[in-house]
Amino acid sequence: MKITVTKVLPIAISLIVASIQRAALVLVVAVFGVAFLLAAMQILPESSIQPVAFAIGSIVLLAYWMAKVIDASLQAKGSYMELSTSQLSGATTGFSSNSFTVPIKKIATIYIHQDFVDKLFGVSAIVFTQMNSTVSVYGFDHVDAQEFVKKFADLQSKK
Repeated sequence: MKITVTKVLPIAISLIVASIQRAALVLVVAVFGVAFLLAAMQILPESSIQPVAFAIGSIVLLAYWMAKVIDASLQAKGSYMELSTSQLSGATTGFSSNSFTVPIKKIATIYIHQDFVDKLFGVSAIVFTQMNSTVSVYGFDHVDAQEFVKKFADLQSKK
């Protein structure tokens, strides 16, 4: 059984919501940095430094959020999990990529994780643990994730 991530919008919104604090920091640092730079260079009148700095900071913030949308698109194009009778394999993509293959008998737990934003859009993450590591693949349709975990439980109980 193989399930893939297909929805871009929920992943993008989740990434943006999860990074609200970081986005605010990006905006503040960009605005103050540009303001100090413009004031030091004295190329603009003092009255126009604040609006220019805020405009440039807003552009930087928009670029930051666009990077989150691009990352979500990349995740939706290549993230998957595949379950065979003996192993679980998969990959997470985005700006960074990881792949894994684990024998079913080595997996301690597998569960579905969904936070508030995920519930709004019907997406979830499948998380599994083995010994001292945890692997999470995010962005699956919730119904598909439930079927996948059920199929895994059936295979694991037969072993």
